[in-house]
Amino acid sequence: MQIKNALVTGVSKGLGKELCLILNSLGYKVHGISRTDQALLDKALVASLSTYHQIDLGDKTGVEQFINQNSTIFDLLIINAAERTFKNFSDFQGNEIESLINNSFTHQLILLNHVLKTMIQKNRGHIIIISSKSGIKGYSTGSLYCAIKAAWISIHESISRELKHTGIKLVTVIPDSFADTSGNKSSFFNKNVQNIQKIIVNLETDQKSRIVFSLTLKTRFKLFLEYCRKAVFV
Repeated sequence: MQIKNALVTGVSKGLGKELCLILNSLGYKVHGISRTDQALLDKALVASLSTYHQIDLGDKTGVEQFINQNSTIFDLLIINAAERTFKNFSDFQGNEIESLINNSFTHQLILLNHVLKTMIQKNRGHIIIISSKSGIKGYSTGSLYCAIKAAWISIHESISRELKHTGIKLVTVIPDSFADTSGNKSSFFNKNVQNIQKIIVNLETDQKSRIVFSLTLKTRFKLFLEYCRKAVFV
């Protein structure tokens, strides 16, 4: 079996770490990006990585250096990194807003643009974007996080149309909340990991780009009722 290269952002903990372990178990060469010093990473994570790149995604220079200096052709890109800062929008300072958007969206978008160009040249590849339930329903103190996750959904809807007649597939995952605002995992964390693992395992058989919802039954029911209400009363 041909060994494939996967690039994952935000690998230091949480979902990013789990994705690296899964990819390694499936035979991928895993290349990880996060801003955490490698000496502080979990040993199991380090063992799963082929290369590790300590990059602050809030800093455009680090992203540009990676693009210019890295010659690896990636078969799979997973956009996962997201900075979780929760407070009322009026309490953010201008530099905080810029930093959050750069870290969780703008500079990963530049990375996506670079990797996509190489995929187009060989007319094959897979991209997975980890969005969030927050991208389809905003909530108090989550204004920036919700807006960024919604932006990734819009990016999917546009780029997937551009890739319709190519060999490149784009999957955007909209998972339910799997951690609180402090980063503590919820009971749904493992279920989300399992659902994303199924997506990775079935990448080669996927026939088209798609959005995948990984939501609890309670969330599905609440969203259904809300969209029904909007459809009737708007």
